[in-house]
Amino acid sequence: MSQLLSICLVVYRPIEFQKAIRNLTELNYQNFELIVGDDSPNNYIKNQHVLKKYFQKATYYHNKP
Repeated sequence: MSQLLSICLVVYRPIEFQKAIRNLTELNYQNFELIVGDDSPNNYIKNQHVLKKYFQKATYYHNKP
């Protein structure tokens, strides 16, 4: 069994976040967890359908200003 890889994304811009998520979906390594730090206003990243579609079990944090 492969070791768990923790991937932490701290994001502000939704476009950059979508690019990062697309790259993660192309990984051959499947044993990873995704931790998202949302610096965008109004929880915008949390509402992205890309996050909901691919990583329903992602750990999500909204960083308040």
